[in-house]
Amino acid sequence: MILEVCVASLDDAIAAERGGADRLELNSALSLGGLTPSLGLLQAVRETVSIPIIAMIRPRAGGFHYRPGEYTSMLRDIEWALRSGADGIAFGILQEDGRIDLARCRRVIEQIEGHPIVFHRAFDVVPDQASALEQLIDLGVTRVLTSGGEPTALEGADRIAQLRRQAGGRIEVLPASGIRPDNVGSLLSATGCDQVTPRWAPLGAIRRRWAIRVSPFPAMPCRRTAIAPPTYRPCVPCERCWTRSAAERQSEDGILQHGQQVTHQGSSTVPYRPCHHPNQGIL
Repeated sequence: MILEVCVASLDDAIAAERGGADRLELNSALSLGGLTPSLGLLQAVRETVSIPIIAMIRPRAGGFHYRPGEYTSMLRDIEWALRSGADGIAFGILQEDGRIDLARCRRVIEQIEGHPIVFHRAFDVVPDQASALEQLIDLGVTRVLTSGGEPTALEGADRIAQLRRQAGGRIEVLPASGIRPDNVGSLLSATGCDQVTPRWAPLGAIRRRWAIRVSPFPAMPCRRTAIAPPTYRPCVPCERCWTRSAAERQSEDGILQHGQQVTHQGSSTVPYRPCHHPNQGIL
């Protein structure tokens, strides 16, 4: 079994390696679901640990449909991350409707060529995971992180198992989200996967009970989730809930309460949807 550990500091990276991690995913701002780490942190971790480092490339919290300037910054971040010692890159780019942005992903993959390519849990918000998996395989992606489109990997275990069977060894399927020492055995048995992924925690007990990596993305609020940029404003109680219609996303009227009705130009009156997951986690 391969243990990948998600870390966001030099101390955590050192501790994870000492605790038996096989691979690191390096982020910043884990409280926001994991963003692009600084080059200084990446270089310090590379100089200190010997295990492979996958650098997260995610310029902001919120969603995975990026403006041109954000996309350009991602390409530059990838270039400098690889120059600074990253062994591979984790990223995810979607169209506004939630489908994989093939053109942008293809350009990113060309830049990463020769290194492991990881598509992160943006995969869990695509409308058709089976088709999306085939697209990632055609693009040449090495590995995809997924909770099976559910809040946790254990809840999505049946779907993860289906994806693994569909992949047939053409792409690695890495379960993520809500993985703990007390459920990792059940998860691996249910999915047939041979690698898993927790956020950094003391790894002694985890490794003894099948270590895992907790995904850098907290449990999902909804399958229809964060696709829009952060200027698309959420409702107050669910500030990380991004499950609104296209008409709603065009509004700059301000922050609305749960269920408040709002009429947009050229559209009917529609309510904001509340986030139904208890931790109101972003992707």
